[in-house]
Amino acid sequence: MAANGCANVEIDGVSRLAVWPAGSVLSRPVRLPDGTELEHGDLLRVTGAILASAALPGGADGYWGSLTAFCEAAEVVVIDSVSGVR
Repeated sequence: MAANGCANVEIDGVSRLAVWPAGSVLSRPVRLPDGTELEHGDLLRVTGAILASAALPGGADGYWGSLTAFCEAAEVVVIDSVSGVR
């Protein structure tokens, strides 16, 4: 979780805004639905999709567009599930 409240994930050296699975709690640390708490530097195995912010509901002018602009993220990773946390 960044100081501005944005929860990012680094994939292949690129930081992207994370949209966590339903039931996750955005706090420090991020808490997954199963209770797993994620710490900075954890390695994750995830399933999901990487999307441009304009492809999200509402496009660049909607909620997600505003959030990605605030978080300075051109892309978002929409995470369906997380496993293999280390």
